[in-house]
Amino acid sequence: MRLLSDAFRSLVRLLPRQSRRNLAALPIVGPLQRRFVSLMLDGSEFEYVVDSGPAKGVKFLIRMPEDKGIWTGGYEWHFAEVIAAEMRAHAGSVAYDVGGWHGFFAGVMAANGAKSVHVFEPLPKNQERIQHFISLNPKYQIELHRVAVGDFDREVELIVLSDSSMAKLAISSFQMDVTGNEMLNVPARSLDSLIASGAIPPPALIKLDIEGGGGSSSRRGRQVADRAQTSPFYGGSLRRVDASML
Repeated sequence: MRLLSDAFRSLVRLLPRQSRRNLAALPIVGPLQRRFVSLMLDGSEFEYVVDSGPAKGVKFLIRMPEDKGIWTGGYEWHFAEVIAAEMRAHAGSVAYDVGGWHGFFAGVMAANGAKSVHVFEPLPKNQERIQHFISLNPKYQIELHRVAVGDFDREVELIVLSDSSMAKLAISSFQMDVTGNEMLNVPARSLDSLIASGAIPPPALIKLDIEGGGGSSSRRGRQVADRAQTSPFYGGSLRRVDASML
């Protein structure tokens, strides 16, 4: 079975990234493909160097099925292309990845010219993945900050949602009817205080993806971006955040 799954992974890599997405979108072929991938690879773990797209050349630890999108090239692909283009336009500068998950967007930023990438992630399981990701990519300057980002500096309660890669602040009004599987106490820091203390340099690009971080986090990120005279600040899935939207 191991030889068969290895052969299947090699076969998939022969397909161009766009062809992979096209196949997945076909009404009959897509579901069959996903079922086959699940049968062949769910539960497997392997290291993978991205062969095309915005994260080309970046190495990831793939655990199936949670990292399937990274492996197939379908994970947030349009958002990733926008972030990559903005990073290339500001090559040699600093970038922030707020809400780092497994380090994918940090990899996109690093591969497209970031001088350094600062990743902010409060969930221990994600922190472990990001730290391993950093060790797989020593040629990039990526630093993990094990904190939640808010407009304050204190310990906060974080609710881990049913998808263990996601969490929200306990005080947030985001999805109030959704209960979590676990409650964690984690340190929270504002970007302002981190910059003022010299812990991190000002950014040229901020990508923020916080479930239930609230408008305060978006406003704080926008203010940091404005003061640093940075390029765009992005929150969520491909949403360029302007002052008029906050």
